[in-house]
Amino acid sequence: MTLAEAATRYLLEGERTGKVSLSTESYLLQPVVECVGSLQLHQIHDGTLRPFVDKRLAEGRSHKTINLSLGVVRHMLNLACRKWRVDVGAGRTVPVLSQVPLLTMLPLNGHQRDPVPISWAEQRKLLPLLPIHLSRMALFTLNTGARDNVVVNLKWSWEIKVDFGDFECSVFEVPREYVKGRKTVGYLVCNTVAQAIVEQVRGQHNENVFVWRRERVKNFDEEPLMPYAPVQAMNNTAWQTARSKAGLGDLHVHDLRHT
Repeated sequence: MTLAEAATRYLLEGERTGKVSLSTESYLLQPVVECVGSLQLHQIHDGTLRPFVDKRLAEGRSHKTINLSLGVVRHMLNLACRKWRVDVGAGRTVPVLSQVPLLTMLPLNGHQRDPVPISWAEQRKLLPLLPIHLSRMALFTLNTGARDNVVVNLKWSWEIKVDFGDFECSVFEVPREYVKGRKTVGYLVCNTVAQAIVEQVRGQHNENVFVWRRERVKNFDEEPLMPYAPVQAMNNTAWQTARSKAGLGDLHVHDLRHT
């Protein structure tokens, strides 16, 4: 089995089981497969993966990003050794891979970007430059500290309304598959700003809290507004354009969580 074939099998199994991180892992595997996908699994080790590592470093990728790709490869190799079997005839099966090599991760000390919280002035520059749906999501993240994958996937079915008498607060019970570590459910509590945003978007979509639609059309008489659709990602072209115009070229969506 080649690395490319193993990656295909791994992603198909993840699709069948509804794995939440599947799109991320597909993105992380793609450059590895492009570089060394023709290698047999028993040929994979630090030396044969070095061309991939060197290529990603030359492209300016961080050590953390490269390590994430190597981590998915390591997980696939473990599956090939411990779970995946091949029929050798006479009712016998053997592991696809006899043993798993020890893959070396790149050091993170000195190579990992620290979070960069943004100031009130920077927020006032950035938010008006974002499309309305993305501006709401950014402000919601700033006021809840939620991870962007939680904000993108936030569902109305997760909402719990808590009545304190003089005011009502929304708490979202986040399933553990969307929580870092995936060990337990998480709870996202809305402050007054986050609550106001939730009320602004209530009723736009039956399932997702944050959705979007193209508001501008050429001819309002002939082209009705498109229906609202779930947002796929916060770090998109609109985000990158807005942060550039605001003079915040290195701003990550994750920095909002740390503000």
